[in-house]
Amino acid sequence: MRCSLAVLAAHVARAIRRVTATTTLTTTLTTALTTALLAGQAYAQDVPTPPPAADAAVAGEGFRAVTRIEHRPAGVPPTLGPPDAPVQVELFFLPGASSSRAPYQLAMELWRSHPTRVRVVFRVLSRHGQYHLPAAALEAAAQGKFFPFMEAVATRLRGALPAQIREVAQAAELDVERLDAAWNDNRHVADLDANELRRTRLRARQIPDVLFSGKLTSRPVTLLGGNDFESAYREAYERAQDALDRGVAPGDLAAWLERAVQAERAQPTVSLGPTDDRSEDDDAVRSEPGTTLLLAPITSAGLPVLREPRLAPTAQRPDATWPSQSSPDRRPAPVLVACNPLSVLCYRQLQIASATAGLLEHRVRVLWAPLFDPRARDAINAARASDAILCAEVLGGGWAALDILTAQTNRRRGRIIEPERIIDDLIAEADLDGPRLAACLAARAGESVRRVEELRSAGLSVTPTVVVGGRMYPGGVSPGTLQALVEHELAEGWLGQLSVEP
Repeated sequence: MRCSLAVLAAHVARAIRRVTATTTLTTTLTTALTTALLAGQAYAQDVPTPPPAADAAVAGEGFRAVTRIEHRPAGVPPTLGPPDAPVQVELFFLPGASSSRAPYQLAMELWRSHPTRVRVVFRVLSRHGQYHLPAAALEAAAQGKFFPFMEAVATRLRGALPAQIREVAQAAELDVERLDAAWNDNRHVADLDANELRRTRLRARQIPDVLFSGKLTSRPVTLLGGNDFESAYREAYERAQDALDRGVAPGDLAAWLERAVQAERAQPTVSLGPTDDRSEDDDAVRSEPGTTLLLAPITSAGLPVLREPRLAPTAQRPDATWPSQSSPDRRPAPVLVACNPLSVLCYRQLQIASATAGLLEHRVRVLWAPLFDPRARDAINAARASDAILCAEVLGGGWAALDILTAQTNRRRGRIIEPERIIDDLIAEADLDGPRLAACLAARAGESVRRVEELRSAGLSVTPTVVVGGRMYPGGVSPGTLQALVEHELAEGWLGQLSVEP
């Protein structure tokens, strides 16, 4: 009953807002506020001026044109439209590329048609080592000349050489000396990297690509036309209205809609990677990846944890738990990589997990546990190396030690070496205290074997195995699959927020 009343209340609120939007009172107030806003702008930037807005006529907004004048702080991408617009369009594109011209123009036309309802974010990318033109576009944005520069690129650019780009910049009235300085000090590399990171995080696979309030289009953007952009806008606008009816604040709308899209994605299809060893039940475990749950909880009591990699530990932490790599955050999704540190496959899965942690920033916590076959011919070496990592963690450098040992293994292509050489190399490269490490190894001899027995009793039978959300993936997973699994795990705890009451 409560759910039905909430839904009814949402529909009533929505109807009231749409009715009042057409009243004379709303028209008068909106007109006055808009006039005051435009009159109060104290700075200017060259931005396109839209024609009389179709939205204004429909919603009774009472003005014929809007000129959005924005200040762009460093690190903020060029944009058009109000910050709290109900629809946010993100265009990932390459300036000057023929494939990006039509999507750029379509995004501009969409904003001109809906200047108060659409915010377009232009995310400049770089490819194949070409830095000068993308950096020039971002420098133009920093100087308040992004849109004149893009127009000049479309009409005047004859090549991507610095001299040719300077001519275009001069035509757009850029400060060429500042442009040269930007090229020389690489000041816009961080912005380009940030755009690429966001593109990957949002799973935008094509270049160019476009998202409407966090949602990709069903077809490649290069195949879309004006009607397709308009249809995608209307669908995004309906999603925005539903979110507002649920009580989402206008300033939180863009982030909320983006997260809602992630939460509604289906459980990803998983293809497992190769393993170092096989057991009798390996085929059964791998037959339906992601359906096999842990048989028992994996405890972390007495095992080391590393929240930030450190090469020069200074203090002992006996109360720590798992070796991990993450940044502090609220409720990050745990990813356990259980593997043999003397295996090349272990190195690869750890690299994938670490990259995923960097991609998703503070939303994932990567952990490592030793897992190897005690009957294998290299079991003694694996146990000795794993014990060293656990002891390095007691001394404060577990993840650094893990990085060093697995990187050495990768360079040796998995070739077996003497256990004592493993320890000596670790002490030298991780800058560990040799006597303290030796004392720890003597006191905690066989620690990794006991941990392997615990993991095997929980159902982990082959190495490497990745555990996400209590589900085992023997053989590990690809980078894209791990990202999807983590996002799905994060979304499961957030789906309930999609039904907040108005």
